[in-house]
Amino acid sequence: MKYDMMIQKFLLVLLVCVLISQGSFGAVWDSMANYQYGDDPNPCDEITKLIQETPANQYVQIEQKLIAVVSSKSATPTGKAESCRFLQQVGSKKCIGAMSGLLGDEKLSHSARLVLERLHCEEANAALRGALATAPDKVKIGILGSLGSNRDVKTVKPACKLAHSSNPALAQGAIETLGMLGGKEAARCLSSLKPGNKLVPIRMR
Repeated sequence: MKYDMMIQKFLLVLLVCVLISQGSFGAVWDSMANYQYGDDPNPCDEITKLIQETPANQYVQIEQKLIAVVSSKSATPTGKAESCRFLQQVGSKKCIGAMSGLLGDEKLSHSARLVLERLHCEEANAALRGALATAPDKVKIGILGSLGSNRDVKTVKPACKLAHSSNPALAQGAIETLGMLGGKEAARCLSSLKPGNKLVPIRMR
């Protein structure tokens, strides 16, 4: 009986792997790459079902397909955003490169950084910190929020620099991040600041 159950489980895993790459689920990845909100049938429904039916140790197959959508130059912003949403569930360090490519995009940065934030690893935090040098100010605020949430102490130095920004929203975001991070270095930075009267309330999440 136990042996039969093991065989059945193996066959199920094998079937799922085949479905991911071809057959009934083969077209779903093209549909996701071209997805627009309101499309019917909705490829998100199929991918949700696929994830539910796939053993966690086989998520790598799905992750590869989602990374391909995110990395595609022709994929729609909607398709990329939804792929990031699924990567929050099945993503690993293998998707960090693809997420890094979206961090400077004002429309997709939020989706990408949530994937990286949930990985809770140095490689993901390094990708987020790296984007602080080139991303638009509006995007940097959200990235700072993710790094603060992850308690990434290596963010103290760049956050201190951004706390002196002439952009009041960005300066406020950096100050709040320093408060989240805490520690002596962050405290020294905060105590040295001489903020003007133009700081504004922000939403970092």
